[in-house]
Amino acid sequence: MTQSGVGSPGEDAPRIAAAVTAVVREHVSPGHLEAALEQLPHDIPALLLQPAA
Repeated sequence: MTQSGVGSPGEDAPRIAAAVTAVVREHVSPGHLEAALEQLPHDIPALLLQPAA
């Protein structure tokens, strides 16, 4: 993270992806997010399902 408190795009991506996924999970019916994630390459859901920091 830089002195401004903002990391580079590459550093922030996992944190932002996890936070967005957590919000989406609150707004979709159970199972819909998982069904969508099944369509992605296996490494992408792993990134998206990390706990938001």
